[in-house]
Amino acid sequence: MDTSRFLKLVQEAMEELPDEFRQALKYIHVDVEDWPDPELLERLGYGKGALLLGLYHGVPLTKRRGWSLPGMPDRIVIYKGPIEKVCSSDEEIKEKVRTTVLHEIGHLFGLDDQKLKEDGYG
Repeated sequence: MDTSRFLKLVQEAMEELPDEFRQALKYIHVDVEDWPDPELLERLGYGKGALLLGLYHGVPLTKRRGWSLPGMPDRIVIYKGPIEKVCSSDEEIKEKVRTTVLHEIGHLFGLDDQKLKEDGYG
């Protein structure tokens, strides 16, 4: 899938969110990258051959303090290459992009991988 179509799928997944969630995402930067950096995978403890589909960088809303100074802006990265690798059709890619975007947004709201998997976003 070409990059512009993939970016459009990420944008569509974000636009489908209810307004109250989109408001919380106003200051979140969402990027698409081809593949995660191997050093990042190692730092996160991923074994050789593991596929990381997306990553939330930031402090979950549930762990923030109202009085603390803002740090770096939160960021979500969706990885195009791994998503394409686990999917066999454009329709599967569309659904996996949607699920991955929702999964990473779940981390922003303080949900862990176990809870997201139980809810069908993992």
